[in-house]
Amino acid sequence: MIVVADTTPFSNFIQIDQLGLLKAVFGHIVIPPKVAEEVKRLKQAGYDLTEFSNTSWITVQTPQLRSLVAELAAELDAGESEALALAQEIQPAYVLVDESAARHKATVMNLRVIGSIGVLIQAKNTNLIPYVQPLLDAMIQQAGFWVKQDFYEQILTTLGEK
Repeated sequence: MIVVADTTPFSNFIQIDQLGLLKAVFGHIVIPPKVAEEVKRLKQAGYDLTEFSNTSWITVQTPQLRSLVAELAAELDAGESEALALAQEIQPAYVLVDESAARHKATVMNLRVIGSIGVLIQAKNTNLIPYVQPLLDAMIQQAGFWVKQDFYEQILTTLGEK
């Protein structure tokens, strides 16, 4: 399965030392150059990016639809714009994004969207992790991931963790 990803999900999983879950869930992820640049900024904050930098399961690919990148940049940040343009080109199984504006735009573009919470749910459903709550809590506390309290409760209740 091929997935195109934005920066935030990578950042979330790197900050909780669970980058390998992305590989385990998806197998292969394609990112545009801006996303690679943005993720590499985490090194300045002291995060170990060895797994991100030295891997064959993450491919950097430049989107060719530069006019679409420019059009998207009017509403989204650079990484999101490149990621959605690249996804439009290669039609991956999913676009991995967390920010609501980018998720909305991807949906309008008829792209299948999944976010960090969706990754955690898939990881639990495929027995890669026993519980979502500890990793979701870590994302909230360590990575500054934001989720509405009622949605948080709904996820955990649905998964039988509450």
